[in-house]
Formats: sequence, C-alpha cells, structure tokens
Amino acid sequence: MLAVASVPWTTVRSTLRELLKALMDYNAQGPEQDDASMVFLEAMVQSIAENAASRDTSVYHAKVVQLKDALQLLCQKRDITLEPPETVIPYQQARAVILRNPESISVGECACRAAAEESCLGEGERDVCLFVGDPHAAFVREVNPKFRKISQKGAMALLEDAHAKGFVHCAYFKKDIGRRFVAICNCCSCCCQGMKAWNIFGGAIPLLAPSGYLCEIGEPEGVPSGGPDLGDYNPQAIEAFRTFVRKRYGNDLARLRGAYRVSAGCRA
Repeated sequence: MLAVASVPWTTVRSTLRELLKALMDYNAQGPEQDDASMVFLEAMVQSIAENAASRDTSVYHAKVVQLKDALQLLCQKRDITLEPPETVIPYQQARAVILRNPESISVGECACRAAAEESCLGEGERDVCLFVGDPHAAFVREVNPKFRKISQKGAMALLEDAHAKGFVHCAYFKKDIGRRFVAICNCCSCCCQGMKAWNIFGGAIPLLAPSGYLCEIGEPEGVPSGGPDLGDYNPQAIEAFRTFVRKRYGNDLARLRGAYRVSAGCRA
C-alpha cells in the first residue's frame, strides 16, 4: 500500500482518473455514444477526481451500510426526505436521503465487474447495482439497456444473496443528482473502483465512509497456532477485514488472530 503522506496530489488525481476512465470506457461500449455524451462523461470523471481529496468537496461517494439499513432503503412505500447529520453521512456536498416513488427500482450490471480483467462474478451474475427512486431509477432503465425494473421484493432478495456472498453494501450519493442518495451497490475489493481507490491510498481519499459499526473482537476457540480458521468466509470479505485489523493492531499476532473470527452480523 502506498504511503499516502508521501504521494503528491497530482499522482492521486491521476490514479483516480485511471480508475474512473475504465468505467467510462466500459460505458462507451454500449449503445453508440455521440460526441456530446463522451464530453459529458469526461467532464464527470474530471469533476469526481478533482474534488475527491476532501469530504467537504467530494461530489460522488458512498456510505457503507449494514444489510438491515440497506433493506430499509428498499422497502419504503411513501416518499421520504431525510437530511442525516454529518456524523452519519460525513459529506457536505451530497448526503440527503430523498426518495420519490421509492417502489421504482432499477437493477443492472455492475460496471466495475464488467470492466474488470478478471471479475469475481461471471456474465449473467453481475446484476447487483440498484438505483432506488425516481427520477434516476426510471431514467437509467430508459437510457441504458443493461438496466431493468425490479420489484422491491426482488431487490431485497438480491441484497440478501449479495450479503451471503460477503459483498459490501454501499449507498452512493451524487451531487449532480440532487445532492442525494441514488443507488446501492454490492461491492468487492477485487473489482470495485471505489474500494480500489480506498485501498490504494489507505483510506486517505474519502470515496467511502465506514458504516459506523465495529466488530467485537475476542479470542477464537480452536484456532491452530499456525493461523486462524477462516472456514467458509467469503475471501473478499476476509481480505477487506484483514486490511482493517492490520491497520488497527499492526504486528500484534494474538489480537490479529482474534479479530479474524467475527460474527455473521459484522460481515457487511
């Protein structure tokens, strides 16, 4: 991992642009894009990269949420407007939860996994991105053939399945779409560009905000001295958690081993 303090901002910005450019190139492979559309995509990439250094200026970011909180965003029957405090959604430019016609949900292919050289999900398995509420849910399925309408029940089942696979639920907010919550992505550390940027720069570029929950850490029973028994845990979830505890406990092997065994409620 890079030592962020020693990395100039020009390098950080360049890396972010490269990560985001992969998504732009993927989007350009769909229906034929006119010059105006490509200029718009390029400007969007530029804006995100230029403003990503601070939570005060970030225009596109995500809050990691637990399964129960993600499900709450999908089961609403009435329009809602919430303005969570910065202690919950720690961004200034976009943090409102505004749901209009919340039963309108669109599901589609994860662009990060589709653009990855080696995706953790194969073709036909990548429909894990959810746009919630109008106008953005209706708009994305109208202009993007990779998205379709899904019922609230179907969307909640998809979340449950993603949770079982160890994916991380991220609620995305975007300044350009009303400074509000727009989508839930079920992310992984191997393909998802937001997580890649977070890991490359050690969390110094605040594209993601933590869930606010901590796992209980205790000494596991029956763990052999050679290392922890990881059982059937999803390898992506394991690696993300290892990164977290290594930062927290350094080379304290006893505490590291204890940290690897977490409850199912902390996998997200």
